Amino acid sequence: METEQAIQQEVLPRKRAWVSRWSGAFFVSAALVPLMLAFWTLGGLDAMGVAYALMKGETLFVDSFSKSFGIVQTGDPIAVSYRLTNRGDQSVRVVGCQAICTCIVPDDLPFTLHPKESRDLKISIRNPKTEDKGPSQAINWGITLFTTNPAQIQVPLTVKGEIRARSNPSPFGS
Repeated sequence: METEQAIQQEVLPRKRAWVSRWSGAFFVSAALVPLMLAFWTLGGLDAMGVAYALMKGETLFVDSFSKSFGIVQTGDPIAVSYRLTNRGDQSVRVVGCQAICTCIVPDDLPFTLHPKESRDLKISIRNPKTEDKGPSQAINWGITLFTTNPAQIQVPLTVKGEIRARSNPSPFGS
């Protein structure tokens, strides 16, 4: 009888500790599932960045602050498009643009984005037909959008790519 009581006194606390460990893990995982679903619904870890930007008063969001047009030849048309979204509850007006090069031309400025509205901003780059910059020119230019949102007066963007000289075909054939 004493040995049975000794076993129960020794085994029972271990069994309870094991059950409490697993039940605690279950409750923690049950609490994390809704949190993980909320992150997934709001856009993953990017949701924290969005929340931080909104707390600072920034309401104009860009799909990507840097765009690449790839590799083109001189004279080919170049254009990139940025997706702008107003996530605030007030309208935001994009009133202008400043670029490092006068060859960068934004389309349709100025414009207004109403709350929860999105639109594409197309940026064209005038590509000269002559190879006055050498056989190849790497582009990494900054563009700044100006808005009427006092918390986000400037929105910096970047356009990248490479312009290569056209290869002249041989007049005698290959």
